[in-house]
This record gives sequence, C-alpha cells and structure tokens, in this order.
Amino acid sequence: MNKSGRAAALATGVICAVQFVLQLDFSIVNVALNTIQRELSMAPAELQWIVTGYALTFGSLLLAGGRLADLLGRRRLLVIGLVLFAVASLGCGLARWPIMLIVSRMVQGAAAALASPAALSLLTSASPEGHARNRALALWQASTAGGATTGIIAGGLLTQYLGWRAVFLVNPPLIAVMLAFVPRLPAGAAAGGGKIGIRGAAL
Repeated sequence: MNKSGRAAALATGVICAVQFVLQLDFSIVNVALNTIQRELSMAPAELQWIVTGYALTFGSLLLAGGRLADLLGRRRLLVIGLVLFAVASLGCGLARWPIMLIVSRMVQGAAAALASPAALSLLTSASPEGHARNRALALWQASTAGGATTGIIAGGLLTQYLGWRAVFLVNPPLIAVMLAFVPRLPAGAAAGGGKIGIRGAAL
C-alpha cells in the first residue's frame, strides 16, 4: 500500500471509530435505565428523556452541524464536537441529579450533531471517488450499525460489573485516543460566509 493509500486507510479507520462511538451512545444507556432510575430516584417521564434528549438534539442539529463544518472547517469542527462530547459524557457519568443527567445527554446529542457530519465529509474527501469511496462508505454504514448493536451488549456488561456511570465514563478515554489521530486527517478548508439555519434547527 502506498503512502496515500495508508493515509486514506487511517482516515477511514479513525472516522468510522468516531461514528461507532456516536451510535454506541444511542443504545448503550438503554440497559442501564432501570439502575439509573433506582439510584437517582427518577420519575418514568424523566427517565425517558435520557434517551429522547440525546436523539432530539442529535437529529435536529445535524443540518446545522453540516453547515458549521463548511464554515469552520471539517477537521476543526470534528475536534470541537469530540471534545464537547467527552465533556458531556463526563457530566453524565458524574451526574448527581436527574436534571444534570438529562441536560448532559442533550449536550451529548448536540456534540454528536457537530462531529458526525464533519466526520462524513472528511471520509468522502479522504477517499477517491469510485471503489475506494464506496468501500469507505460501506464501512461507515457498518460502523453505524455495529455501534448501535454493540451498545446493547456493552451497556449490560458495564452496568453489571462497573455500574451505570461507566456507560458514560468509557467515552472520554476512547475520544482521547481518536483525538490523537485527528491531526493526521485532511484539514478540510473553511468555506466562509453564509448563514446557519438556527431557527429551523430550533423548530
């Protein structure tokens, strides 16, 4: 494999790892919900927001995140999203009250909405059009499905042996490893100008 091929393979691996972790957090918390409810004395309506809060901010801010990636640069926004995701994960893992956990989960979702479109843009720009890009996108889809599936198993194991807080505290070390490789990804020049659809995202 030549130098450009190795660079593309590294970019694909790092970016797919990012997507894997983001999708992991959709499902990893589900198994821990009963334990969280018991230890934090949460009402059923509050408990649902642990899942819904993440999905809501993630889904509604994806388009705004994609636009920000164009304006600020893809690699820069990926770093911002990952750092914010790690901080929010730490907030979830250290939560002492239901509102702290719910707000941290919503921040997690917002951070994922920044990182995910930036990562996908970097993936397509790092892979030449044709077979290489098709393969990279197939791996991206596989990491999405794999993260969602693995979350159920990992959530059960972490909750059983380390407690529900480990479901969230596992993220910062993983993200630290990813950030170590981010400087080797293509920068993705900032486009500058234009607007972000804040009103649409809020609606």
